[in-house]
Amino acid sequence: MAAKKSKNRSREGISFSDMPLEVSPVEEEAEEEEEVEKVEEVEKVEEVEKVEEVEKVEEEKKPISYSELLPLPGDAPAVVEEPPPPEAKPPAEPMPSEPVAEEAEAPETAPGEVRFTELLEATEREKEPAPPGPEVAVIEEPPLPSEEEPEEEPKVLYEKIYEGTSTLYRAAAEGDGLMIAPMHPLAELLADSVTRPEEEIGDDGPLPPSLYRDIMVTPSPSLDWVAHAIQVATVALKFGAGLGYSHDELTKLALAGLLHDVGMMTIDPSVLDNPGSLSSDQRSAVQKHPERGAELLAEAGAEFEWLQKVALQEHERFQGQGYPHHISGKEIDEYAQIIGLVDTFVAMTQPRPWRPAITPHEAAKEIVYIHKGEFNPRFIKLFLQNVTIFPINSLVKLNNNVIGRVIAVHKDMPLRPTIEILYAPHEKHMAEHSVLDLRNHPLLHIIEPVTDEELGNRLK
Repeated sequence: MAAKKSKNRSREGISFSDMPLEVSPVEEEAEEEEEVEKVEEVEKVEEVEKVEEVEKVEEEKKPISYSELLPLPGDAPAVVEEPPPPEAKPPAEPMPSEPVAEEAEAPETAPGEVRFTELLEATEREKEPAPPGPEVAVIEEPPLPSEEEPEEEPKVLYEKIYEGTSTLYRAAAEGDGLMIAPMHPLAELLADSVTRPEEEIGDDGPLPPSLYRDIMVTPSPSLDWVAHAIQVATVALKFGAGLGYSHDELTKLALAGLLHDVGMMTIDPSVLDNPGSLSSDQRSAVQKHPERGAELLAEAGAEFEWLQKVALQEHERFQGQGYPHHISGKEIDEYAQIIGLVDTFVAMTQPRPWRPAITPHEAAKEIVYIHKGEFNPRFIKLFLQNVTIFPINSLVKLNNNVIGRVIAVHKDMPLRPTIEILYAPHEKHMAEHSVLDLRNHPLLHIIEPVTDEELGNRLK
């Protein structure tokens, strides 16, 4: 009993915290695993540090790209990894204007590796101003024409084209080679001038200049082949524009009009000036001018083969009644068909030793009623629709002696435009500046064109 009490007292005197804790096997195993994880974590850190150290060493050995030294836009420059070059490139040769000093031997570098000192020297050289090179001639382009800059006057343009065409025709007459290249810019100038939109009708005052209108209302001298060529080219351009030709096609058409009759320069002038009927031999000589013209143009080379065809075929006719080869229909080149139709129209408005000239609207009527079998019917219709026999702003006289200015043309009735009355001395019911649509007045018609000078004399 005493021993038992002593044992109990010893238990009571020991605190619970002083008692050793018993650790279960599961807890002991967890502690061991935690310890192992800590060791592994330390080893991983050490391993990462070793890898970073190795990469740092490798990075120092890696060749430096010059692009990495340049600042890139943005807050943080993008790092672009460049693949190592496959082969070492030879060093760039120095500029001839810079003397190159002999460099001391440098330690060898790996293939494709750039030494930092070389890169630094290259950077410093880029900062230096470039040595002055040879002077280069600066070609100033002509300024674009402003809206205030006036167009070239029709008279000046006509004289320029006349002079250039005359030079070529004289060369043909003298048997010299034809220089066609200088004619191309003249043909382009003519095309640009003629195919501009019609002028707006203004108030009282002089009419705006128009090369096309001047050509249509001004009679040409007899047998001036250069003037005839310019007229043919001008009217043909109106026709071509109505067909929807491009700028290049219109320039070619203008060139064809200017040079289609160059073979006439090889014909004896006494034959061309004959006021009477031609003999069979004289007629045969005249009908050889298309072949002569084609031969002259052939000397200009293959580049102008199309132009040779126009000169050769422009007197062929749609039903085979032309010359020199009597071809017909679509066998005839389209440019040659246009030039042939326009050439016939213009020739009738010019005087010849054997006949007087007729007015443009009379010539148009003759083509429709007399020469209709000679030309493509489609082209005759398009010609009347697009070649304004009475151009906008042109002056015309009616069969009652009234003079008016054309202010509108009508494709359905091209010979009956709308006019503004400017002079009506004997027609009291027709007030000046009133508008007259000839489509609504079948008893009235145009009898002839009028010049500005003639109108001025009437108004005095």
